[in-house]
Amino acid sequence: MESFVALDLELTPFAGEQQRIIEIAAVRFLGDSVVDSFATLVDPRCGLTARVEALTGICQKEVDAAPRLETVLPSFLAFLGDDALVGQSIDLDLDCLTAAGVRLRNPLLDTFQLASLLLPGLPAYDLGTIARALGIDLEQEHRALGDATVSGRVFLALQERAFHLSLPVLSHINQLVPLLPDWPFAGLFREAQRRRTRDRFTAQGERGRGWAPGQTSASGHLTLSTPSIALNDEELPIFAASSRHAPPPALRPVPDPVPVDPDQLRSLLRPGGAVASALPGYQEREEQLRMMQTVAAALNDGEHLLVEAGTGTGKSMAYLLPALYYAVQNGRRVAISTNTLNLQDQLFQKDIPALQSCLPLEFRAALLKGRANYLCLRRWLVLSRSPNLTAGQIQLLIKTLIWLSVTETGDRAELNLLGPEGELWSGIAAQVESCALAACPHFKKGDCFVLKARRKAENAHLLVVNHALLLSDLTNSVGVLPEYSHLIVDEAHHLEKEATHQMGFTMSWGDLHSFLSVLYQVTSSRRPAGFLPELLETLQRQRLSPQTFEAISKLLSSSEALAQACLEEGHTFIETLNCFILDHAEERPRAGTRVRITSSLRAQPGWSEIEIRWAELAQRLDSLGRHFSRLQTALDDLETGQLPRGEGVLAELAGFQSYLGKLLSQGDEIISEPMPNGIYWITTGPLLEELAVSSAPLHVGEALNAALFSCKDSVILTSATLTTEGSFDYIKERLGLEGARELMLGSTFDYENSTLLYVVKDIPEPTKPACQRAVEIAITDLVSTLQGRTLVLFTSHAQLRLTTGAIRSKLEEEGILVLAHGLDGSRRRLLQAFKTSPKAVLMGTSSFWEGIDVVGDALSCLVIVKLPFSVPTDPIFAARSEAFDEPFRQYSVPQTILRLKQGFGRLIRSQTDRGVVVILDSRVGSKFYGPAFIHSLPRCTVRMGPAAHVAEASRSWLKN
Repeated sequence: MESFVALDLELTPFAGEQQRIIEIAAVRFLGDSVVDSFATLVDPRCGLTARVEALTGICQKEVDAAPRLETVLPSFLAFLGDDALVGQSIDLDLDCLTAAGVRLRNPLLDTFQLASLLLPGLPAYDLGTIARALGIDLEQEHRALGDATVSGRVFLALQERAFHLSLPVLSHINQLVPLLPDWPFAGLFREAQRRRTRDRFTAQGERGRGWAPGQTSASGHLTLSTPSIALNDEELPIFAASSRHAPPPALRPVPDPVPVDPDQLRSLLRPGGAVASALPGYQEREEQLRMMQTVAAALNDGEHLLVEAGTGTGKSMAYLLPALYYAVQNGRRVAISTNTLNLQDQLFQKDIPALQSCLPLEFRAALLKGRANYLCLRRWLVLSRSPNLTAGQIQLLIKTLIWLSVTETGDRAELNLLGPEGELWSGIAAQVESCALAACPHFKKGDCFVLKARRKAENAHLLVVNHALLLSDLTNSVGVLPEYSHLIVDEAHHLEKEATHQMGFTMSWGDLHSFLSVLYQVTSSRRPAGFLPELLETLQRQRLSPQTFEAISKLLSSSEALAQACLEEGHTFIETLNCFILDHAEERPRAGTRVRITSSLRAQPGWSEIEIRWAELAQRLDSLGRHFSRLQTALDDLETGQLPRGEGVLAELAGFQSYLGKLLSQGDEIISEPMPNGIYWITTGPLLEELAVSSAPLHVGEALNAALFSCKDSVILTSATLTTEGSFDYIKERLGLEGARELMLGSTFDYENSTLLYVVKDIPEPTKPACQRAVEIAITDLVSTLQGRTLVLFTSHAQLRLTTGAIRSKLEEEGILVLAHGLDGSRRRLLQAFKTSPKAVLMGTSSFWEGIDVVGDALSCLVIVKLPFSVPTDPIFAARSEAFDEPFRQYSVPQTILRLKQGFGRLIRSQTDRGVVVILDSRVGSKFYGPAFIHSLPRCTVRMGPAAHVAEASRSWLKN
């Protein structure tokens, strides 16, 4: 492309409200040079919000003096001409212009979408992150001219990346492009293939040979020597094999374990020690040293340990050091499990590399995720050969094809999947239900990404996983984790919840419908599609004997008929279930409502009809599975070469049978054969496809003890929130971990002098109608007095939205930025805006009660609107409550205390932080259980008083 125009608009306010243009800029590029530019402020004919002024630096006086949009448009449109328009998320700018009456016909090229294709692995895809990854200097950010110029330079750099993709990749992309007639990058990739073809023949003429496999171009991208332009089983591993390095040496366990020396560990963290000297700003903490010594003793003695380490302890380093010394000295793997991606990244990307750089010993670490995070090459090839691809599937194939040429892990986290791409990932993921290792050709050849990840993990001293993988590995026959005998569980307060999820299951009509559609469906053009008809087409092209072909084709035809019958029976079953819920629910179910299946519900007359319908569906599903078994035998008997990609087909059939087997056993348990220790419920939705039945264990402790704790030499569980009222009894009972050693460490922070806990006494209880208005007034006064600097935690999105709507206009009139979870962007974007804005309040729900780390004055006040009790009607909570003599005191209150402690911990994040925690739930001061909540928090200065005094009390505390 010789000439294009890079475009950017600055808008007010953020998405979700009426947007108006306040600045407009366009930059014309000819080749890689800027040849002209256009920029002007625009009078939006409205006041600027604090958010816009803080973000752009544009003030009200400047836009008031600017021309109006209708005055600017003629010269702006004349500048654009017919050139292609380039921009970051350019559709948003075009939508705003369209709303102003401007309809542009120019070709559009979005740098956000193009970077998502060509730069896998970025932490984010905003313009600044993309530019930095490409080595492009940023101009004045959040000003139209600077952003337009950077967008143009980003496009040119991305275009160059496309021009250096390998010829097989480009050829396959361009075979898919005609199926996407409106794809904006079609011309770019056609030009890239033309250039690569020209360069290839030129190079062959000069050197007599093409690129050697693994040779890189000047841009550092892998290129290929093969002349083929179609992907096949033999060629694909070349794309995916960029990480075929020699495996590191295997661990060699010593016969007699060598204990870790606690004094040696302490010396590392003493002033002048190897670790203390290498970590910027490191401060010696007695609590950290005590934890480290206790963890070392548990590893040495083969004991289980519970450690509550308050905020600021430095618990990651306190368990990493003894874990890695024990692992290296003894040639034994230590697994570390976290609940959140943030902590997993901190360990693997920051803490472990820091130790590798400063410790006088060599060790290896590996990160392992669940199967669904890894691409399955076999399923990817199956999808790529499908004759009836949707637009979303084509876009996913193009993105993953480019990624396959560079990825070393096959990890989905490296991709920025957009829109339907994320939903379609499951169709190419290495799901356990579709995995048949014994029959998979890629597993046999060593190209399987799950296999590669496991091999790396097998040779690692430290293995970092998450709770989901840790627990799913205990319940699946096809495990991913290598053998380990020592385990450290961080964020252990989440272990029961994740175990509940992994030890249960969900069966939805949408999942079953998708599965049957993969087997057989009739397209809009009335052409059969799916695995079964495509397999028949393949066999028709082979030289099979008439008898063999007839036998197999009959099996395929009857399998297609059974798949259709399953679809019809499944629809009847789900409609029957839906009608039953509508008839028997206490109130009309809403989307996401969970209705517990109790013995009394099963005794209702309509339930027997559900059992009958399930039995009929199960019979069809079982017949389909038996047909697959016979089909697999028949295909296995074919001679070599009679079935192209035969191993992949057999593996696919094995995966189908495994899925059907699990579906039948799960459905039988939920519908007709409930277990005495099972919890069952139905989840409703606006569409039948969203209706689902689910199961969870009544108590996970016994299963955890049998499958985990009793099988390991040492399991260490740690968190900032494991005790209630100074006791580990509750968490030990929930996890089945009796007899473990205990260590409770207070925080290193001086809460008594740094933190005021103000409990409001006179706001009506949450169930009272007047409560909401009182909450709105209290938050408005408090945030106004403190000029932002406040995080408000809610227990429901509905109350957050209601409160935000009530307080936003008044606070923004005062120049205070109001940022609301679910309304103003992603969690990451909200946190960044909160940290960088001088006056802001952040309104968050569940995910904001943990993992928020804002140091300094930006967060000076934390408001907890309501105690985070579980919803009493939740099926899991209700069933587990029934197991206690005093469910509220023994189960509900301790569970809520742990959640409250997590929220409380968001405020003080450093030794110099100072702040106020305000609890607007008056039950803390009026109910018998209130003291339990206060006594479970760190010892701080506590006051109780009216809502009218909270703002002044907070201001005074922070001032003094």
